[in-house]
Amino acid sequence: MHIQAARRLRHFAVGLLAWALLLVFADSAMGQEKADVGTLNDRAIKLSKEGMLGKAIEIWVELLEVTEAEYAYRWVFHKNVGRNFQKLGKLPRAWWHLAQAKKLAPEKGARKLAKRITRLEEALVADGYRRVTVTANRLGAIMPIEDELANWYPLPGIWWFKPGYVQFKVRSADGHVTTQSEAITADTDEVRAQVPAPVARGRLIVVASPPAAEIRVDGKLLGVGRVEIDVDEGDHKLAVTLSGYEPFIGTIGVLGSETEEEAVVLNRLPDLGTGQSSFHKWHWIALGSSLALVGAGCGTYWGWGQGAMDDQRNAHLAWVDALTSQGQAPTEQAKDDDWQRRVDNNVLPAEMTSYVLWGVGGAGLIATAVWMGVSATSPAELEEAARMPLIGPLTAPGSTGLTLQLSF
Repeated sequence: MHIQAARRLRHFAVGLLAWALLLVFADSAMGQEKADVGTLNDRAIKLSKEGMLGKAIEIWVELLEVTEAEYAYRWVFHKNVGRNFQKLGKLPRAWWHLAQAKKLAPEKGARKLAKRITRLEEALVADGYRRVTVTANRLGAIMPIEDELANWYPLPGIWWFKPGYVQFKVRSADGHVTTQSEAITADTDEVRAQVPAPVARGRLIVVASPPAAEIRVDGKLLGVGRVEIDVDEGDHKLAVTLSGYEPFIGTIGVLGSETEEEAVVLNRLPDLGTGQSSFHKWHWIALGSSLALVGAGCGTYWGWGQGAMDDQRNAHLAWVDALTSQGQAPTEQAKDDDWQRRVDNNVLPAEMTSYVLWGVGGAGLIATAVWMGVSATSPAELEEAARMPLIGPLTAPGSTGLTLQLSF
């Protein structure tokens, strides 16, 4: 029994502590809200005193939107907005806010406001305004089109119009807006606002493949892979995109109260790096260098080599003539030895240099051709080429020929 009583006492204590903490947090939150409202109100009062009436109105209208209907000082916000509108010469708006303040104000404040409203109504009538009841086909709001300080006023209601052609915006409860025009005469007592009918809404589901694809509806990025969203009935622009894939751009229709599901599969774009030529500067540098070496070999062979051959032939003949004129004509063996010596020392170095240049340049051309072929060939073509070795003869000067086999 004592143990049970102790448990009950402990549970009661824990529950009491939890309630205390809840009350503390609730009071703290309410205090923070009051502090925020008070701070904004003080700021609006300061702006109003400094002559920035429009900025002050914006803050008080914001406070009217965020505070609850039971908030005790809402009537003060309405009163301040009405007074600032009156200073700005926006008399219909000043009247509306002062009338709302009178409804919410305590008895003493309401009496003072009633006198101000009476004087304001006299000024409106003197300025040519006519009090008009604005009815509506359904609940909504009205915004007179006058200037940048316009805000929404609930329907049905009362507004002051000057006789003539007037325009105002009408907004439905779901946020759809239309513009309405009316002719106000000296006998107009009532105007009926045509609030837009609520637009039927349907559900749109888009599933994309690959899952990383971005999904946009009416230009707004909604997610990747899959989105599910409620949209207005009608046609909507759908775009599904992913880098490396062909984008999908289209229109999808959605019926009210129904679900439309669209599956989009993107096609991969061809890989330009392998499916098409990807020659770059190093390909052309290698090709140019190889051609330059082959050209240098040709220049060496027909320039230096042939020149040396002609020079040595002339020198050899001059040597033979000199010995013959001295009565010491050389034998045929001496002539052959002298000629061979001259070729070995002066002609063969040039020819060997040209052979080396041709060999290096030719090998460079072959290697560059293979490199460029690999770069310009798709993987499938490379796989096929790997099964077909390239075989062909390559004969170097002074050789009997050699066979080269390349596989890639």
